[in-house]
Amino acid sequence: MSDDPAPGTIGGVGFGLETYRPIEAVVTTLGERGVRTPGEIIRYMGGNVVSVEDLDGFPTYVNELGAGAIRPLSAPRPAQGRHSGVG
Repeated sequence: MSDDPAPGTIGGVGFGLETYRPIEAVVTTLGERGVRTPGEIIRYMGGNVVSVEDLDGFPTYVNELGAGAIRPLSAPRPAQGRHSGVG
Protein backbone atom coordinates (compact mmCIF):
# COMPACT_ATOMS: atom_id res chain seq x y z
CA MET A 1 0.00 0.00 0.00
CA SER A 2 1.33 3.45 -0.93
CA ASP A 3 1.89 6.25 1.57
CA ASP A 4 0.82 8.76 -1.10
CA PRO A 5 -2.58 10.44 -0.74
CA ALA A 6 -5.36 8.79 -2.73
CA PRO A 7 -6.63 10.54 -5.86
CA GLY A 8 -9.42 12.96 -5.03
CA THR A 9 -8.08 13.67 -1.54
CA ILE A 10 -6.00 16.64 -0.42
CA GLY A 11 -2.49 16.15 -1.79
CA GLY A 12 -3.60 13.43 -4.21
CA VAL A 13 -3.25 15.67 -7.26
CA GLY A 14 -0.70 18.40 -7.84
CA PHE A 15 -0.50 21.18 -10.38
CA GLY A 16 0.60 24.79 -10.58
CA LEU A 17 -0.34 27.92 -12.46
CA GLU A 18 1.92 30.41 -14.20
CA THR A 19 1.23 34.07 -14.86
CA TYR A 20 2.88 37.15 -16.30
CA ARG A 21 0.61 39.39 -14.21
CA PRO A 22 2.08 40.81 -11.01
CA ILE A 23 1.67 38.17 -8.29
CA GLU A 24 0.09 40.70 -5.90
CA ALA A 25 -2.72 41.35 -8.41
CA VAL A 26 -3.26 37.60 -8.87
CA VAL A 27 -3.42 37.04 -5.10
CA THR A 28 -5.97 39.87 -4.77
CA THR A 29 -8.16 38.52 -7.60
CA LEU A 30 -8.04 34.94 -6.29
CA GLY A 31 -8.77 36.16 -2.75
CA GLU A 32 -11.88 37.97 -4.00
CA ARG A 33 -13.02 34.61 -5.39
CA GLY A 34 -12.51 32.73 -2.13
CA VAL A 35 -9.07 31.25 -2.77
CA ARG A 36 -6.85 31.29 0.34
CA THR A 37 -3.15 32.12 0.36
CA PRO A 38 -1.82 30.36 3.48
CA GLY A 39 1.76 31.56 2.99
CA GLU A 40 3.72 34.59 1.92
CA ILE A 41 4.90 35.45 -1.56
CA ILE A 42 8.33 33.95 -2.14
CA ARG A 43 10.55 36.11 -4.31
CA TYR A 44 13.43 34.56 -6.23
CA MET A 45 15.61 35.43 -9.21
CA GLY A 46 13.29 33.80 -11.76
CA GLY A 47 10.05 35.35 -10.50
CA ASN A 48 7.67 35.10 -7.57
CA VAL A 49 5.58 32.22 -6.24
CA VAL A 50 2.76 31.86 -3.72
CA SER A 51 0.95 28.84 -2.33
CA VAL A 52 -2.84 28.86 -2.62
CA GLU A 53 -5.71 26.62 -1.56
CA ASP A 54 -8.92 26.28 -3.53
CA LEU A 55 -12.39 26.35 -1.98
CA ASP A 56 -12.11 22.66 -1.05
CA GLY A 57 -8.69 23.11 0.56
CA PHE A 58 -6.67 21.58 -2.27
CA PRO A 59 -3.18 23.15 -2.38
CA THR A 60 -1.40 24.43 -5.45
CA TYR A 61 0.77 27.39 -6.37
CA VAL A 62 0.89 30.39 -8.69
CA ASN A 63 4.23 31.33 -10.22
CA GLU A 64 4.81 34.79 -11.69
CA LEU A 65 7.38 34.43 -14.45
CA GLY A 66 10.21 36.95 -14.36
CA ALA A 67 10.70 39.66 -16.97
CA GLY A 68 13.37 37.57 -18.73
CA ALA A 69 10.74 34.95 -19.58
CA ILE A 70 8.67 37.41 -21.60
CA ARG A 71 9.40 37.94 -25.29
CA PRO A 72 7.28 40.52 -27.14
CA LEU A 73 5.16 39.04 -29.91
CA SER A 74 6.79 41.42 -32.41
CA ALA A 75 10.30 40.18 -31.58
CA PRO A 76 11.92 37.97 -34.20
CA ARG A 77 11.77 34.27 -33.48
CA PRO A 78 15.03 32.43 -32.88
CA ALA A 79 16.46 30.72 -35.95
CA GLN A 80 15.31 27.13 -36.36
CA GLY A 81 17.83 24.46 -37.24
CA ARG A 82 17.26 22.43 -40.41
CA HIS A 83 15.53 19.15 -39.82
CA SER A 84 17.28 16.50 -41.87
CA GLY A 85 14.84 13.75 -41.10
CA VAL A 86 15.73 10.15 -40.49
CA GLY A 87 16.62 7.70 -43.16
